[in-house]
Amino acid sequence: MSFLLRPSTHPPLSALRHHWRARRWPRLAVAAGLIIMATQPLVAAQRQSENVAAGWAGAEAWVVRDEIAAGAAISAAAVTRLPVPRLLRPVDAMTESPIGRTSGVRLVAGEIVRTSDMATMPHNTGAIELQVPARHLTIGDTVDLYDLLSGDPGATVIELHDQLPTIAITTAEVGAVVRSLTNGEVVPVLVN
Repeated sequence: MSFLLRPSTHPPLSALRHHWRARRWPRLAVAAGLIIMATQPLVAAQRQSENVAAGWAGAEAWVVRDEIAAGAAISAAAVTRLPVPRLLRPVDAMTESPIGRTSGVRLVAGEIVRTSDMATMPHNTGAIELQVPARHLTIGDTVDLYDLLSGDPGATVIELHDQLPTIAITTAEVGAVVRSLTNGEVVPVLVN
């Protein structure tokens, strides 16, 4: 029955063992390949860890201390600037100070102040910041600008920055106010 078996063209197993032992480079190549394959997941994990750490690094944001009602002026006691993780900081988080601005929505303690939380001006109005200190005015007051406006309904104080009022006036009256501002004739007078 030996005629049914074909002679093998492959070298015997003992010859392969001898070949493997005699030459070092195949062993080194296999070992290097295994090391590279084993370190790839570790390198990827370290890069991912660095990205996560960068995301949790502190970025400052304005955070509400005490509840602020919608339409109320934001006081210095109501907000503070704190470091927050970059991943938790909203894209529209306020970068400039919200103190003196009007909140358009109710803000609760611990909430990050966003630009979209600020009150917007009424329709068909423009805003002008007067360079005249007005200690007697508060946000929401209706004022007349020294009989310059029609007084119907008057200008509304929408912000106070360092006691300088920003008022909302109708777009039709913007030109008259700007002309008077250049002459220094504008004085806000409280209507109600």
